[in-house]
Amino acid sequence: MDLVKNSKILSTFSPVLEEHSKFLTILYFFETFLADLRDIIRSLERSLEVKVRFKFFGMIRMNNIKNIKKDINEE
Repeated sequence: MDLVKNSKILSTFSPVLEEHSKFLTILYFFETFLADLRDIIRSLERSLEVKVRFKFFGMIRMNNIKNIKKDINEE
């Protein structure tokens, strides 16, 4: 609180800040919670995208193998 005592601007707002400190603390934790949630959602999005991509290319590969087997059997 030395900074508040030394600064005229901060000392003017210090009663307001002290009065609303609980609200500001809750707001800060809510903001960090939302940021963490956003990061989790992004990582899930990436992992899902990778799984879908591997599954899609795996299906294409399996179709190619089936087509090659059909071609070999036909010859």
